[in-house]
Parts: sequence; C-alpha cells; structure tokens
Amino acid sequence: TSQTIAETANAQEKMFFLLLALQALFLDALAAECTAPGSPTYQVIFRSTWAGQPADLTPSGALWSPLVVASHNKNYSMWKPGTLASTGVKDVAEQGSNAVLSSELNTAKTDGTVFATTIADSNLNPGADVTLEIQVSASHSLVSVITMMAPSPDWFVGIHDVDLCDGSTWRTTDYVRENFPYDAGTDNGTEFISPNSPSSPPENIFLITNETTGIFFGKNFSSFATTTVKWKATPPTSSPASTSPVVPDTLAPTTPASTQTYDVVFESMWSAANHSGLFPPDAHWSPIVIASHSASYYMWRTGALASTGVKEVAELGSATTLRAELVAQQQKGTVLDIAIASGRISAGAGFSLKIKVDVDHPYVSAVTMMAPSPDWFVGIRDVNLYAGDKWRTAEYSRDNFPYDAGTDSGFDFTSANDPTNPPVNIFLITKTTGDDVFFNKTFPKFGVTKIRAGEGSAASLGFGPMTTALLVVLS
Repeated sequence: TSQTIAETANAQEKMFFLLLALQALFLDALAAECTAPGSPTYQVIFRSTWAGQPADLTPSGALWSPLVVASHNKNYSMWKPGTLASTGVKDVAEQGSNAVLSSELNTAKTDGTVFATTIADSNLNPGADVTLEIQVSASHSLVSVITMMAPSPDWFVGIHDVDLCDGSTWRTTDYVRENFPYDAGTDNGTEFISPNSPSSPPENIFLITNETTGIFFGKNFSSFATTTVKWKATPPTSSPASTSPVVPDTLAPTTPASTQTYDVVFESMWSAANHSGLFPPDAHWSPIVIASHSASYYMWRTGALASTGVKEVAELGSATTLRAELVAQQQKGTVLDIAIASGRISAGAGFSLKIKVDVDHPYVSAVTMMAPSPDWFVGIRDVNLYAGDKWRTAEYSRDNFPYDAGTDSGFDFTSANDPTNPPVNIFLITKTTGDDVFFNKTFPKFGVTKIRAGEGSAASLGFGPMTTALLVVLS
C-alpha cells in the first residue's frame, strides 16, 4: 500500500541520516591530531643500491653526500616535489654541502618547527648503507631525509614528510621507501659530470624519469637506494602497535611471468566538518581513472605539465580524453590495464576497482577531480608493486591532498574559467601556494588511496557492517 511504501521510505531516510552521522564520527576520529605519548627514537636506515645500476648510470667516483635527517611539524618542509629548493637543499644537491641546510634547520628549531636533526659523519659509497637515529614528538612527528647523488648537477634522493604518528599511537611497523633521483631545479646539467649551468630562474623540484632529457632518457632503471624508518624502542603500554595506513613493503615470491590483480580503494574524507571553508556545495569526486603501466609512461607527475587528458579530468571531471591517451599507450605497450569508475563519487564515500599488473607493467597511477574546482585533483602515481622478483603483498596507502593541474588560474572552488597561459607544472596545493581558497588554512587529508592484493570487498577494508552500508549508500 502507499502507506507501507511511505513508511519504508521514511525508515530508509532515517537510516541514511544515521549513516551520515556515523560517517562524521568516523572521519573526525581519523582526523585527530597526534596524541601519542613520549618522544620515541627511530632508526633511519639508508641502503644504497646504486652499484647495481647500468654502467652509464654509475659514474666514476660515485657516492652519496652525508645523510641529513630532521624531525619536524607540518609548518616546516625540508623539500617537496613541485616546490622550489631552499638554499640549503640547493647546496646539498649541487655540492653535497650541508652547512647551509644545517643552519636552516637550526633556525627552524628556534622557530619551533623542527624538533631534532641528525647528520652522517661522512660520504657513503654506492653499495654501502648507514644507520642514523632521530627523535620525534607528538607535535613534531614528521621525518624528512636528503642526500646528494654525486657527482651530479643538482640531483638527490630522500624522503619527505613521513608521519610516524597515527592518532594516539606511534608507528611500530617499518616505513620503507624506494629512492629514485630528484632534480633540485637549480642547475640545467643533464649528465653526471656537467659544467655548472645555473637554472635562471630556478625550477620546482621534480622526479627524474626515463623521459627526462639527459643521461636517464630512454633507460630502464630501478631504485638507487632504499630508506627505512624503523621503530627502535619498546612500545609504551599505553601505545599499542601502530596501525598506521602506510605499511612496509612486504613482498612474497611469485613467478616472474605471472600477472597479478590488485584492488585500488579510494576512501574519501572530504566533509564540512573536517574541511571548514573548503567544502563547496555539491562537493564530489569525478569517476576515478586507474591504469597499470611500465616505467616508460606516466599519467601525471608533480613538476611536469598535465596532458590534455589529465587537464580535462582536473577541470571538467571528464575521463574521455585520458581514456583515449591510455588506449593509445596500450597500443604502444606501455599501459597494460585501465579501470574507470562508472560514476561520480560522493564527497564522503568510497570506491574500489580492480587493476591487473604484470612484471613489465608493475606501476599503478590514478586520478580523480576534486569537484567543483578550477583544476584541482587528487591521486597516486607510479606506485611500484613488483620488486626483486617478488609481488607486493602488504597494503599500500597514500594520504590524498589536492594538486593543481596548472591549467586554470581560478582561486575558488566555483571560480569562472580562467585558463593559465602558458600552463604551469602540476604542483601540490598547500596553505602557502598562493592566493587561492587554501591560503593560510591548515587542513587534514581529503582522502586515502589504498592498493591491496586479494578480495577487495568492503569487509576486507576492516570496516564493520554499518560502515560497509555507508560506502554503498553514499556511492
């Protein structure tokens, strides 16, 4: 009867708003500030694998400059792709000298943004390793590392802004990062041994790939080092083993020729409660685009110009052109699999898609528009799921913060079209990036993208039945 239908609809509506309330509580818990006890010490282990690279990528006299490690808060950045290098980072990347960076860090200690620093005593050979220790605190839970790849114009490797705190607990699982070279953007040299050629004006820091002009162009190379951050002390009784989303690269043997399937899970945390002043009407994500590919292709990268396909995703939420670009790359053999969501994703919801990878196409990249916006998006890029003849079995997790595609100069979510002419490189949006709506605002992550082997069901996300229903209802 019509009365029964009305009662059912009313009950469904109540359930819907109950789920929204539960979601808000869930997201508030995720966004909590660090309250972990004490000031624990972590080991930073840098293992060089440079000696295993092709001969033309291992110059005579190759070495790493003394490692520089710092713990800090979110108001300090040692280095970050898509931003200009400080004078200290420039000197490390060009000369291997840490004197100016050390001075910058001491100033930051006085300002209260840096907690502790550690600098290695000497250079490191291409096949060696070094272990340093760094102390962190609840208010300074991030760790960054840098070392020059020498000799080189301005190349370096490192990690940046690794958060060792997960709410009320300290991370006790290893953080492991494969290190590929970055260009500091301060010298135009393209070979390991090049005459000084200062970049004027300097460019933003960017990741070096086999599409970068110079000695790396057209070459297939693996990581040059691995940086591991390891819990040193016995966990306090009030701080159980961390369940931090980022987990170590646990790898399991596999047949090298095999193909694997992974689940790519996008969990949105964008809400009015979490992002005051950054939650426009009709906030949503465009259909997420995911691809598996070789090292010879990249979907998007900070410090690089957006392709037409990425531009249209970031500006319009349209995947049509990016899909065509990916299909063209499939025909060239650089892209293996493509997965695109069937519809837009609500701001507080989640989505999961499967993607196939193989040993020649072990990298996964994804992109989704932050809508409405001028050209803002979130995503992951070049996530390697295969190393050392082994497939990754541990979950990969990446906190999602917004990027600007560099193609529209709009400053607010609903700004009129204002094409950037000429376009600028893709860059991470922070509270200091310009005069847009994010300026001078401190904001938590907008979502998390996870990659995991296995079933990929909502239950495998670690959620209970009610949250599982939430993901379905809000999608």
